[in-house]
Amino acid sequence: MNDNLIIVGINAPRQHQAIIAKLVYGLMELYMAGRTTLFPYPETMIDESQTSPVPDVMLVDIATDLTKVIIEITHTQGVKKDLQNMQQLMQEYEVP
Repeated sequence: MNDNLIIVGINAPRQHQAIIAKLVYGLMELYMAGRTTLFPYPETMIDESQTSPVPDVMLVDIATDLTKVIIEITHTQGVKKDLQNMQQLMQEYEVP
């Protein structure tokens, strides 16, 4: 029964989550006002058909259900690694 169990490490300090919340809130205001067609999702899998990476914020074109933007909140010490991960995700999932 535990064959399908996936253990995911969580590193979600409050300050990190606060930044994500503010970003999603502002982006949602733009979406609701019709100023963008991209819907903001916080910490959502890129590919829902399988276990996939979860960027901090993902902007999806609702009409096509395609991810157009991924955003990762980082800090000075993690920039290099996070940038490499984002570039790999963008290539793998064809995010512009």
